[in-house]
Amino acid sequence: MRRSLAIVLGFAAVSMVAGACSGTSGSNNNGGNGGAGNAAAAGGTAGTGGGINTDSGTGGGGGFGAACAADIHDGELVPVDMFVMLDRSGSMDDAGKWSAVSGAFTNFVQLPNLAKLGMGLAFFPTKPAQPPPSQPCVDDTECGAYGPCIPFPFPPPIGCGGNNCCSSQAAPDDSCVAPDYAKPVVPIADLPGVGSQITAAIGKESPGGASTPMSPALEGAIDYAQGWAQQHTDHVTVVVLATDGEPNNCNPNRIETVAARAEEGLAQNPSIKTFVIGVGSELTTLNLIAQKGGTDKAIIVTTGNAAQEFLDALDTIRGSLTCQYQVPVPKTGEPDPNKVNVGYTPAGGQQEVFPQVNGASACVGQKGWYYNTDKTQIILCPASCDLVENQGGGAVEVALGCQTVVK
Repeated sequence: MRRSLAIVLGFAAVSMVAGACSGTSGSNNNGGNGGAGNAAAAGGTAGTGGGINTDSGTGGGGGFGAACAADIHDGELVPVDMFVMLDRSGSMDDAGKWSAVSGAFTNFVQLPNLAKLGMGLAFFPTKPAQPPPSQPCVDDTECGAYGPCIPFPFPPPIGCGGNNCCSSQAAPDDSCVAPDYAKPVVPIADLPGVGSQITAAIGKESPGGASTPMSPALEGAIDYAQGWAQQHTDHVTVVVLATDGEPNNCNPNRIETVAARAEEGLAQNPSIKTFVIGVGSELTTLNLIAQKGGTDKAIIVTTGNAAQEFLDALDTIRGSLTCQYQVPVPKTGEPDPNKVNVGYTPAGGQQEVFPQVNGASACVGQKGWYYNTDKTQIILCPASCDLVENQGGGAVEVALGCQTVVK
């Protein structure tokens, strides 16, 4: 975990500065809370990341305080919304997993300083809106998502012994279609207000599902999350898939299928990342889902200390999304995406200007930043994010109006 939630959320007050820059503007109207303007005023060298040239060709002298910080705005981190799809299959009742996860959610939503964080919740498996096929089948096409068509040497609860029947008849109360999972039990809303609904919903639920229809569950979660994201373009919306096992039942429903659903969500616009929390052991196959969902690898929670580790996992996910900033709005007109610069000034230190890179893949361990798809948000590369988070107490600043420093 990168750091505790208290530190992560405490940094949410970090300032962002927008500068209206011209060939002659060099004043910092509003100070800078320890930023480049103050560094320059104190006689220090304003920056280690190289100067920013104004439109007239005047150098910034290292950092952008003297040349660009004429118009200062208090910016905001991009709000984050999590939609959690939580496994309630019968195996979640083993080794105290369900009670541990329930307690972790209760503790998480009661933490202080949850501003700029929203959460919603759904469970899988859930009951199907339409009854699944219940008659003997000839081939998989007659089963659709509720297949495959297989021989049943023994009668499942509704009776199918000696016939070929859809495999899901062994779990007739478990839906295999994505639309049933695109209906939240608790719709996304701001914390801490929605916290009581989250804990109440988990308290009313029990781990009684007969199967693990992970593929339709994740597909439905991503569908809901994207619909939410389309209506809240100034937010970052992600899906959190929490499970204790591999997918079974339904068709198709393999790890590769679930990973493909995550990959589709990442490629959509708005893009939806999928975080994965695995509860138990021998769950490394879940890494493929996280990787395809844009989050590197699954966070594995051991049953020995599941309550604390699940809480830490939610904390880690929240912390990994703290380095996204809204592009400030200038006093007049629209920001020019080619004239945006990002700098960081540690407490009592000198400002460093981060160069723009061409997307996440171009970060490759170096400091920098890049835009989201529609260029409304600034995303720090991991190296820049680590610097900002590990230093603490500094200021991330954004200057508008000067040619962007690029890598």
